[in-house]
Amino acid sequence: MTLRTDLGAALARGVEAESVIAARAALGKLDPLLGWIARRRLHRLTERADRQIFRSDEPGHRLRVARLLLEAPKSELDYDDTEAVLQAYAALGPQPGPSAQGPWFTLGSVFLLALLIAGGFAVQRLLRPFDPRETEAGQVLGDALGQFVTKTSYGQTGAALAETRAKVIGPVAERALGPAVTSALSEVLDASGWLASASDAGADPSQSERFFNGAGALAAALRKQGLPYFVDADIIAGRAHPLPILMSFYIERESEFESGGVAVRALDLWRLDTLSVRYGALGYTRPRTPAALVLLDQVESDLVRSVLPALAPGEASELVDDETREQNLPWVSAIERLAADAVRKHYTELSRDPHVLEVGQLLAKRRALVRRWRVTIAEGGRLLHVPERLIPEADYGKDLHLRVPNQELYEWDDLHDALLSKANYAAFLRLRDPYVQAIERHEVEHRLDFARGFRPIPSSLCRIIGLENALDAPVGSLQERVSSEFSAYLAQLSDGPDSPVLELVVLSGILLNAHAGGGVYWYAALGLFEAVGSELGIDAEGVVGHGRLERERIAELVRQVLARPAEQLRKAAAQAYEKAYGEPVPHVLKKFARQNPAWRH
Repeated sequence: MTLRTDLGAALARGVEAESVIAARAALGKLDPLLGWIARRRLHRLTERADRQIFRSDEPGHRLRVARLLLEAPKSELDYDDTEAVLQAYAALGPQPGPSAQGPWFTLGSVFLLALLIAGGFAVQRLLRPFDPRETEAGQVLGDALGQFVTKTSYGQTGAALAETRAKVIGPVAERALGPAVTSALSEVLDASGWLASASDAGADPSQSERFFNGAGALAAALRKQGLPYFVDADIIAGRAHPLPILMSFYIERESEFESGGVAVRALDLWRLDTLSVRYGALGYTRPRTPAALVLLDQVESDLVRSVLPALAPGEASELVDDETREQNLPWVSAIERLAADAVRKHYTELSRDPHVLEVGQLLAKRRALVRRWRVTIAEGGRLLHVPERLIPEADYGKDLHLRVPNQELYEWDDLHDALLSKANYAAFLRLRDPYVQAIERHEVEHRLDFARGFRPIPSSLCRIIGLENALDAPVGSLQERVSSEFSAYLAQLSDGPDSPVLELVVLSGILLNAHAGGGVYWYAALGLFEAVGSELGIDAEGVVGHGRLERERIAELVRQVLARPAEQLRKAAAQAYEKAYGEPVPHVLKKFARQNPAWRH
C-alpha cells in the first residue's frame, strides 16, 4: 500500500470516531519512519482543511474535508456546505484500514544511509592525499616521540616523563611498529633519558655511544620490519648538560648505489616530527649514520624560493640578500638575470610542457606578493614569514586579514589552488626529482669518502681557508668539512644524473648572499668555482683576487663559469676532482629504488 492509501484509511478512522486523535492513532501501525512522515502530512492536511472552512468546526466535517483534499478536489466544491461534503466523501467509497508493517522501511533506510555515509568516508579516504602523520606508526614516531624529546631537553622527570614514554612504547606502538622495533625504541629512550640527566657534557662518553648505538639498532629494526620511517640521533651541547635529539622522518624513496664494491643506501626523507631543530643543508650523513640522507623539505624550499620562479619569462633568480638587492647595484641585477637565463636553459626540455611554465609563473607571482606584503607588514612593526614550501605552512588568509587587500588574498588562494591541480603538481615533481637525484649523488659521495678514510686537504683549498699543512685538519674540523663538501660537489657536478648548471646557480647564491660568508658551504663553493673556472681556462684567482674578497668580483667569476656549456662544466669538474685528490671521480651505479606512497603536504 502507498503512503496516500494509508493516510486515506487513517482519515476514515478519524471520521468514524470524529477525532483527529483517532486518525493519528491509526497511523501507529506503520513503519516508524513512514509513520513519522504520514503524521507530518496529516498535520498539513488538517491545516489546509481549516483554511477552507469558515462556518463549521465539527471534527468529523474537518476530517472529511482533509480526506477530500488528499485527492484532487473539485474546484467548484463548497467546503462550508456540510451536505455537499458528505456526498463527495461518500463518493470515495469504502476506505480500507491502515496496513500493518514491521520496521523494515526504517531499517532499510538506516542501512542504506549507513552505506552511503561509509561509502562517502571510504571515497574521501581513497581520494585524500597520503599523510604518514595519520598512521599509528607516524603518530608514535612523530608527535609522541617529539613530546618525549622536548620534555627530556627541558629536564622533566618523574610521572610526566614516564607517561610520555609510555605513549612512545605502549600498546599502540607495539601494534604499529612490532615488538622488535618497540624494544629498540625503548633502549634509545633509556639512553636519551640518562644523557639528559647528566651533570655536564663530558660525563661518561660510553653513554653517548649507548645512545648512538641504540639509534643504529632502531634504524636497522625499522628497515628489517619494512617500515618507511627513519629516526636520526644527535647530541647538542647544552649549557648544563648534553641535549639528546631524536629526529623522525618518513622515507618517501629508498635507493641503493654501488661503487667499486661499496654499497650505499640513500633515503629521500620528509621531516615527521615538529621539533624546532633544523638542518640548513639539502642532505647530510655522518660516519655513524647508516645511510645518505636527502631532506625533501629543504630541497623543496630551495626550489620554490630561489630556482623555479626564474622559469617565468623576464624573471630573475634571487642570489643576493634583500638588503643588497635594495641598493640597486648594477652587478646584482646583471648576475641575477644571467642566472635566471641559465635556469631557463637548464629546464628547456621540461619547459615544453605548459604546466611547467605555469608552475614557474605561479611561484613568481607568489614571490611578488610576498615582497609587497613584507613592506606593508614591516611598516606595522611586524615580520612576514616567507613561505618555505610549495604549499605554505602558515594560514596567510587568516594571518593577513585586514592587513593587506582582500583581492590579493583571493589571488593568493587562487594561485595555490592552481599549484595543487593534478597537472601542475605533476609538473612540479618532474622539476624536483632530477634535483633530488643530484643531491643523492652528493650525499653518496660523502659515504664513499668515509669508506676511503682520511685524505690530505687539496692545495687549492689550503690557500682559500688559510691552512699551511694539508694534513692538519682533524675529522670534524672546519677545514676537513670544507674538503668533504668540495669533494661531494665536484662528484655531483661531474657524475650526477642532472646537468651541473642548476647546482652552480644554487651555489652562487651561497657565495653572493652577505649573510652566508665564511661558513663551510661558502668556502667549499668558492673553492669549487675557482677549481672549475681554472679547468675552463678562466683566470679564477685573478678574477677573485687576493686579500679581501668582494662579491662583485665573485659575481664576475660566476658569470664566466655559467656562460659555458653544461658538458664543458661537467668535464671541468671531473678534471678538478682528479687534480685535487689524485684519482678520478668514482662512478656510481644506482642498483634499485623503492618508492613508498608520496606525501603531498
